[in-house]
Amino acid sequence: MGRHPRQKLARNLAAHDEKPQSPMIKVFFKIVIGVLAVIGCVAIFRFVLPSTKKDKPDSVAVTPSPSGSYKAVLTTWAGGGGISPYCYNRLTVIPTAATTNSESATAMAVFEGECATFPLRNGAVENSPSIHWESDTKLKVRFSINGTALFPATVKLRKQDASGRVAIEFGVLP
Repeated sequence: MGRHPRQKLARNLAAHDEKPQSPMIKVFFKIVIGVLAVIGCVAIFRFVLPSTKKDKPDSVAVTPSPSGSYKAVLTTWAGGGGISPYCYNRLTVIPTAATTNSESATAMAVFEGECATFPLRNGAVENSPSIHWESDTKLKVRFSINGTALFPATVKLRKQDASGRVAIEFGVLP
């Protein structure tokens, strides 16, 4: 007669599990699971999978050569917000008559790297890289490695433009 309380509790739990749920609760759970699955798929395709194309640049700065026959085009992409920010620069040297589509082309790039700034000088912080034409056939590019104090950075450099007519001289500044 004296049944053990654990056995009685186990029987009560088993009996509780066997009770059928109402059809409305089942439908509600199916709808919630479906909505969460759709949100998950959208999040994966929108945020997790990498984009195969570059978005429209956030900034394009053009520096013409002394005679105006070439131009150095600094294109910047930035974004990502507070969770995963990014900023990327690409410098291309192209003839002035070249189309806008070739301004940010990877094949024409002479400098590629993450955005950086130079240390404070004369009360101002300048963006890296700095671009200065010494002549129509020589471009001087200075860039900062200030950000590499904490994290490594990858920088791509080319000694001359795609045409082979403009020499690029690089200088690294802290």
